[in-house]
Amino acid sequence: MDTRGFYDGLADRYDLIYADWDASVTRQGRALDALLTAALGPGPHTVLDNACGIGTQSLGLSALGHKVTGTDLSPLSAARAAREAARRGLALPVAAADMRALPFADASFDAVVCADNALPHLLTARDVCAALAETLRVLRPGGLLLLSTRPYGDLLRARPQSEAPHVRTDPDGRRTITFQLWHWHADGERYDLELFQLLPAGDTWTPRTSRATYWALTQERTAEFAREAGLRDTVWHAPADTGFHQPVLTARRPGPTGQDDAWAGPLLDAVATAPRGRAALGWRAMSTSDHSAAPASAPAPAPAPAPAPAPAPASFAVDVADVELEPEDLDPAQIVSGDPVVTGKVLWESADGKQVRGIWQITPGVVTDVEANELFVVVAGRATVEVEGGGTLEVGPGSACVLREGDKTVWTVHETLRKAYHISY
Repeated sequence: MDTRGFYDGLADRYDLIYADWDASVTRQGRALDALLTAALGPGPHTVLDNACGIGTQSLGLSALGHKVTGTDLSPLSAARAAREAARRGLALPVAAADMRALPFADASFDAVVCADNALPHLLTARDVCAALAETLRVLRPGGLLLLSTRPYGDLLRARPQSEAPHVRTDPDGRRTITFQLWHWHADGERYDLELFQLLPAGDTWTPRTSRATYWALTQERTAEFAREAGLRDTVWHAPADTGFHQPVLTARRPGPTGQDDAWAGPLLDAVATAPRGRAALGWRAMSTSDHSAAPASAPAPAPAPAPAPAPAPASFAVDVADVELEPEDLDPAQIVSGDPVVTGKVLWESADGKQVRGIWQITPGVVTDVEANELFVVVAGRATVEVEGGGTLEVGPGSACVLREGDKTVWTVHETLRKAYHISY
């Protein structure tokens, strides 16, 4: 769904979502100012609000003396922010810009604000990493990121289908009603949001509907993306501690004496281009027929010489985050709990079927498996792997794992996993 169109359509009525938008501007500005001051000392500070919308955070920070610049994907929203600033006598330069490609020089700002659940509009790891890399680039050394999202850890467990209506009453007693419906995708992580507003029109109502898509990134995963981009000192702050309406992540660009900047770019490139494949499991198609190996205690006959695997027809690369995966069967006998869904895509297979490389994904649940001889790298998601007679492995983005043929495992998939794999049979 079109994020720019969503906010362009809301630009003239976004404030009606709030019971009292002016009060929210003041309250949110004070909460963010307290975090800025605690991290950077007394201001004023130069601040970029890279998803400024109609100015909810920018106006509050500007009113407290900070030198704020606002950008937003929606030109209509940014233009309204400028008008609201002028109406209040505030200086707020704005521009229409994508947070993945900011029109500013390196080290231009003391702080970057990305608030009100803006980052989860980016639906792939590549795009999230690109936005956070741009944040790092425009921050001065030692500069601060303030990023807020919904509490998606709780929401992923509850999977709400709607949000309760909010009612705004204007000075003339006219009421605007706003409510949401959520439609979860099959991947268990993304959802389409329908925002409904009933606007007063004399003795009746005028309905307005807007739609957008979000990626329900947990706090842990968002912090990991920030660290992969090169940011440091990632800390989440609860609303009860800050007075802000959402959890806020603070993170810093390393200072001039830090050694971390040197590896941030190469790591980002690796994250953005690495294959994301077959969860953390050693299945080819989640079928027990893929694992006919004898138990470790049984003697195995000497294997016949295997033919050399056929070479791939040509070298190639894929954008794994955007690769469309195909449904794969999951033997019901392997499911311990939950309703995991398995998808995958084989990128290459040897002529004899004994060497397979591809991408694989599984949604949350608990499953069992008997492993093949596999090397894999997890690029997204988390799982706990219990190896019978062995240890317990915690795997997540960046984990490289070697599985031994014949090991019996139980996988508890906490967050939808993708991995790139090579399996030998």
